[in-house]
Amino acid sequence: MLDAITLEGFCAAVIHVDRQGHCHGALGICRPFAVVLVDVQVVGDDQELVAGHLENFVVVNRHGNAPIERKYRLAICARQIEPSNRNHCARSTITFGILSVSFHKSMKMKIETLAVHAGHTIDPATGAVATPIHLSTTFERDVEGTYSRGFMYTRNNNPNRQALERGVSMLEGGETAAAFGSGTAAAMALFQTLAPGDHVLAHVDAYYGTTRLLREIFLRWGLDVNFIDMSDLSAVKNALRPKTKLAWMETPSNPLLKIVDLAAVAEIVHEKGALCVCDNTWAPIIQRPFDLGADLILHSTTKYFGGHCDVLGGIIAAKVENDFFQRIRSIQYEGGAVPSPFDCWLVLRGMRTLPWRMRAHSENAMKVANFLAQHRKVNDVHYPGLSSHPGHEIAAHQMSMFGGMLSFEVRNGRDAAMSVAAKTNIFTRATSLGGVESLIEHRASIEGAGTTSPEGLLRLSIGLENADDLIEDLDQALG
Repeated sequence: MLDAITLEGFCAAVIHVDRQGHCHGALGICRPFAVVLVDVQVVGDDQELVAGHLENFVVVNRHGNAPIERKYRLAICARQIEPSNRNHCARSTITFGILSVSFHKSMKMKIETLAVHAGHTIDPATGAVATPIHLSTTFERDVEGTYSRGFMYTRNNNPNRQALERGVSMLEGGETAAAFGSGTAAAMALFQTLAPGDHVLAHVDAYYGTTRLLREIFLRWGLDVNFIDMSDLSAVKNALRPKTKLAWMETPSNPLLKIVDLAAVAEIVHEKGALCVCDNTWAPIIQRPFDLGADLILHSTTKYFGGHCDVLGGIIAAKVENDFFQRIRSIQYEGGAVPSPFDCWLVLRGMRTLPWRMRAHSENAMKVANFLAQHRKVNDVHYPGLSSHPGHEIAAHQMSMFGGMLSFEVRNGRDAAMSVAAKTNIFTRATSLGGVESLIEHRASIEGAGTTSPEGLLRLSIGLENADDLIEDLDQALG
């Protein structure tokens, strides 16, 4: 193995260090599998690295933590320094494969640009612009028995999952993320980091699957849970206990679209030393929970991130990579509830158009909400973009747009609501949300026993069709 090489086309050099930690090179790096970026001037007679501008170099330890601002991946193709001609590059080229390198030059990008590029790189082996799908479940070890390329087994890590996690964490403004096979799997991993006897505050109007997870599994497991209306700050204060470890916020909530003041709740909860988690599934891009005090963000990537109702997934982004997040990471690979490489690829592809889709979803939903608010057969419309909504002012402060989800209550209850859903032509009667097609759903019948949804309530996921067509469809269905 070469001790030092020059890189053709890059102002950089690499030193390989042997397993015992001995190294060759003027920089004297004793870390296994280190990568050094420098402004190379010359490679000396005994293959020592002689570098200028040493203040510019960065060391990346592949088996430890390094202060990395941004990661890039390169296929390092180098010309060997032949013993007979040490001061010149030989004609033979040696490829060392894919290595992670760091670059400290940061670039402030707008959210649309970040969504397109976060997590994506040009494939170093082929130059492919579209990210390849790495279906392999296992990866080759080095002759020394190590995994210098960073991958061992796909339950532990996979290039596509790593790219997705990096992309979402960058988009949310966090330090790291962990992807799962579904949003519920992500929520379950988060609750599993807690210990029996720990206390959790949860929003009473949250996704029914999360509520059921807490009631049917984690209460029996030993967690202490209070379901409260988190739009009521006094209720949050009164519910806190000495053993409160986590507050679960969801805003806009599902399905009544209640608005939680994220900054106010985070301040209250942090005073007691607890963590704040925000389920931001309904408001990616248009709501920035980390900026408002949240410690962790959860997304069901099945919804808006995927954007086409064809992939299942979930992800937890962390503002800080700390011990609590490391427990989430441990549960991720020990429990194995991870997404497939293809699912990761689909979600990351969907993320590229997410800002533009959220804008269109929100604009369409605003038009539909205004129409429904004036319809004689509608009792109430739940949409934070309406000035009549009780959480409108808070939503206007913490959201840049109001999202593509709304619900409304039909006069005369369940039978009338079911009749409206049955008569739509463009809206599809289906659960889930966040796709390009518009969906309509009677939530109480989906949720079943224990539902808190009004019997006359219909939930709409507003898609990317023309808003006038959606309004006309609802108008004829309402009659």
